[in-house]
Amino acid sequence: MTRPLHVSGAFGERFVVERELGRGGMSTVYLAHDRKHDRKVAVKLLHGDAGAMLGAERFAHEIRVTAQLQHPHILPLLDSDQAEGHTFYVMPYVEGESLRERMTREGRLPVAETLQIAREVADALAYAHGRDVVHRDIKPENILLSGGHAVVADFGIARALSAAVAEDLRLTQAGLSIGTPAYMSPEQAMGEDVVDGRTDLYALGCVLYEMLAGQLPFAGKSPMAVLANKMSGIFAAVGTLRDDIPPGVDALLARLLAREAAERMPRAPDAVQAIDALLRGRGYAAPPSESSANTVAVLAFLSMSPDANDEYLADGISEELMHALTRIPGLRVIARTSAFAFKRSGLDVREIGQRLRVRRVVEGSVRRSGDRLRVTAKLIDADSALEIWSERFDRRVDDLFAVEDELSESIAGRLRELLQDEGGEPIPTELVKSTPRTTTLSAYEEYLKGRYWWAMRTERAMRLSIDHLEAALHLDPQFAPAYGALAETLATMGLYGMAAPQEVMPLALDAAECALAIDPSSAEALCARGCVRAVFEWHWDAAARDFELAIAANAQYPTAHQWYANSVLVPMGRFDEAHAALARARELDPLSPSIAISMAAAYYYERRASDAIACCREVLRLDDRFAMGYFFLGLALELAGEPEDAAAALARAAELSGSAEAIAACGHLHAARGDSSAAHKAREALDRRARDEYQSPVLAAQIATRLGETDTAITALHQAHTLRSADLIWIGVRPAFEPLHTHDDFVHLLDEIGLALPARTTGTFTPAPSSGSGVA
Repeated sequence: MTRPLHVSGAFGERFVVERELGRGGMSTVYLAHDRKHDRKVAVKLLHGDAGAMLGAERFAHEIRVTAQLQHPHILPLLDSDQAEGHTFYVMPYVEGESLRERMTREGRLPVAETLQIAREVADALAYAHGRDVVHRDIKPENILLSGGHAVVADFGIARALSAAVAEDLRLTQAGLSIGTPAYMSPEQAMGEDVVDGRTDLYALGCVLYEMLAGQLPFAGKSPMAVLANKMSGIFAAVGTLRDDIPPGVDALLARLLAREAAERMPRAPDAVQAIDALLRGRGYAAPPSESSANTVAVLAFLSMSPDANDEYLADGISEELMHALTRIPGLRVIARTSAFAFKRSGLDVREIGQRLRVRRVVEGSVRRSGDRLRVTAKLIDADSALEIWSERFDRRVDDLFAVEDELSESIAGRLRELLQDEGGEPIPTELVKSTPRTTTLSAYEEYLKGRYWWAMRTERAMRLSIDHLEAALHLDPQFAPAYGALAETLATMGLYGMAAPQEVMPLALDAAECALAIDPSSAEALCARGCVRAVFEWHWDAAARDFELAIAANAQYPTAHQWYANSVLVPMGRFDEAHAALARARELDPLSPSIAISMAAAYYYERRASDAIACCREVLRLDDRFAMGYFFLGLALELAGEPEDAAAALARAAELSGSAEAIAACGHLHAARGDSSAAHKAREALDRRARDEYQSPVLAAQIATRLGETDTAITALHQAHTLRSADLIWIGVRPAFEPLHTHDDFVHLLDEIGLALPARTTGTFTPAPSSGSGVA
């Protein structure tokens, strides 16, 4: 049964509505009968606020521009007008369904059909962009499927609304521009002035990914969470989600979904050509990035040995090669955590290169059988997946050192030739002199085992690392790298509360001094000594000097930048310098969850809750079982005034790790919400654990502070001072202790450890609102 639309006058005289076709946030689409031309049409009526913003003249201008678009894959505009304050425009009625409707019904779509749909949308974009028209709102709802072909709708409306937003920001929320957050490019979402065709190509990449994967590349519970995930630029390869993805699809998606517009595919015709190549089975390889010419990643060599316990040897050879290449001036080498993240991933080398933003990749394998050793290695162009150089070494096991030297020299030589041919920065003909190492093979193997376990970062693994490193030093007391590694392992245990500081920090200092007596340029030893001087001795100038020396010795060692920020710059409130140091660490080790969480912690201590939340969500997208991600997410959510979400995140952190830190944070949040009973239970749990293992008194002090038990909190902090607890250095910047900032004993305690309250944190913390009936 027909009925007039809720607009009378000229509109009601011309159009009679038959039924509603769909409803969105700013508009409703109706199937109507056009009385004037006796035809069925689709009429999109903008809702009140959106229509009121536009104004007849502005809207008419934008529609006139886009009405000139005549293309088989673009739904044309027939008419537009305003009636009684309601803005509407008219399009042909297309028999069929939207891409969204099909995806809702079927989920993942067949690869060939998906590529054909993407190709037709890209063709439509190429035509429009050639006429200086950018769609700005490409999404499945705006792609219609009719007669087996894709037709893009809504050219004009997003452009018109964007023009209006420049003068009236009432339609934006949390700084987001017009468009659909799930499909917007980062620059469009941030409201940047310059938005060109590359933003449509980014949206096309999101749609292509969703058609293939059945999920979005970047998801989140809120627009800001989605934006935070987009800013990471990291998403799961479609090839890991289904088995029938042709080679090159993930490389194309990586190019379309690049975070920076400059690194994205520049023009829609390029996308058409790339998809055509995939449809013809020719694959796709992204062109090289100028910014990555002097970059390389050494992937974890595969262990092919009959003994599964030999994996440490393959890892160790990979890492030694990595260290050798870092000594080449002008060459950026991706650090271990990120390079080893793709171990047994099965990803194409082109996709790995895109993820790590490197030009070259080294991969290989190691096989030990009896006294024989076989090492194979390949240098590969990450853009084309073509092999540049390869070699196989068949030697006796006791020739391992010679193999490592030949391997690094060969690869360095080939890289030098490549970069000189390309006009890049030349690489020296010889490697910079390496760190003195042992000549005792058994000591070296124990050292490799120690580094293998240190990389695991659990307390059990740390103690295994210590056992192997001490065995290495027993076999060769002049083995400087083993001393440096031992110093770092011990310092790590003290820094992260895995052992009492008085148990491990003096040992870490002794090991560092032994390493430096043999090799004064040991970055690992300098880094460990700087950590001890900061968190245990509170000698801030000396600590800063050690970290600066470590960075000078090896500027590509991400731990030195990370620990300098965590242990010196953040406690002193030097946040700008801390962010710069962590950014450098992240550049060297882009997939390290530890570095990403250090960035979140720095934002949290600076009271930048939204930035901290974004960092944590980025980490959890990569590993949804990373306890520290949930821990700092919970702290940041509490700081942001979202206690319910904070409680859920902290509960998850406690569930995954069972750590005392997570229990203490839950107790603090309980107290902040007025649940003093739950807060006391958390403190009792900490007391029970403290009877059997080391636990920093700073944790209990947090709960006491929020419960209003100031004297108890101060007493606990003095106990932490006596024990030289590592986390004492952050009490001046930690929001939990802000109620104590005016207490003389607290200020005096800070003074004793050589710190002061950073001015920018004072008075800025707003506790989470209470959900209980009283205030503890």
